[in-house]
Amino acid sequence: MKKRLFMVLFLAAFILGMNVALPAQSGFYLGLMGGYSAQKPSLPEFSFDQDTSFVYGVKVGLKFLMFAVEGIYFQAAHTLKTTDPFFLSWADRQVDTNFLGVQMKYFMPILIIHPYLSLGYGYFGASIQEIDENRGGGWNLGAGVEVHLGKKFALLVEGRYFFTRLEITQEEMKFGQFVLTGGLNFYF
Repeated sequence: MKKRLFMVLFLAAFILGMNVALPAQSGFYLGLMGGYSAQKPSLPEFSFDQDTSFVYGVKVGLKFLMFAVEGIYFQAAHTLKTTDPFFLSWADRQVDTNFLGVQMKYFMPILIIHPYLSLGYGYFGASIQEIDENRGGGWNLGAGVEVHLGKKFALLVEGRYFFTRLEITQEEMKFGQFVLTGGLNFYF
């Protein structure tokens, strides 16, 4: 019993001590992001060529010690690219994509530079010009680095891969998308 009580008190003191020692690591934040999006859509028996585009978005989060919960929204516009004669009617059509989701982040306990891993889930939407549109849920995995420049400001770089399947013209279409972004977080 004494050993268990000692462990609980030790853990509580450690968490309190980390929170006092690392005040810039905790708090509510708002962020802006922009970067590069690479998308490679595919149908059950066909893959389009990869297309890259600019991506931009916003995020809001709550960070406590080594963990954060974050809401994120971003948009990107891609183009379907192919030279396959069976899918030429789809070629050069714009694909407007957006994502709204929640992610959990785990930060490595290093001062000033904070590498992290994240797992998220959210709703991905795609609208293919004059063909069809759909929305659906999907998972994403990411990794990044946040650099604190004082108590209220941080720079970050993040890579994230989205696993999304939507029904387009009654066929399951996969929208594998890698997003590499840089951004700013403002802590309150």
